[in-house]
Amino acid sequence: MPRGLCFALTLLGVLTAEASLVDVLTKVKTFRSAGVDLFSGLARELKTRKEDSSSKKAEDFNDNWLSVLGVQKGLTGLAKDFTLNYLGRESYHDRNGPLVDALKQVSSMLGDGLDEDELSSLLRQMKKVCFEGKRVFASGGSLHEMLSDLLELLESKGIQEALPHVLGASSQLKEALNYFSGPRVANEEL
Repeated sequence: MPRGLCFALTLLGVLTAEASLVDVLTKVKTFRSAGVDLFSGLARELKTRKEDSSSKKAEDFNDNWLSVLGVQKGLTGLAKDFTLNYLGRESYHDRNGPLVDALKQVSSMLGDGLDEDELSSLLRQMKKVCFEGKRVFASGGSLHEMLSDLLELLESKGIQEALPHVLGASSQLKEALNYFSGPRVANEEL
């Protein structure tokens, strides 16, 4: 399972689960670790395959979006964008259904030993998450920019061939995807 790619997809702001701030931060920490592992592995695999441009995109995505520091980029930028512009707002929650559904679909497809058709389907579904997220999140914001970068990476040369070499079943990632695409957070919990 492309843990890091799904990490990025999950951070889109689908913080809709009922839980405490500590629970959310625990899930984000788990995703960050999984994401760093995946994007580092993906960059190495692409470099081995002489796909230097794609390898650089994977490295840049890791550095830009999985960093704990940053104002516009990194986890801080993503959290800021989501919290200030989307969390608890009906305008977001009333429109995020297709994004949540796409995330749930990615989660259901995760697993070891994906054959070529299953891998193609997973990549298509991940791209759908990017498209649906870009419809919900405003252009110019961190979430929209991260999705644009992720989509560019998913469409890079050599990705489909490299992914099987860095995929691994991640029950933590699958659990977190289910968590972040779950029920809406109650306003009193914010």
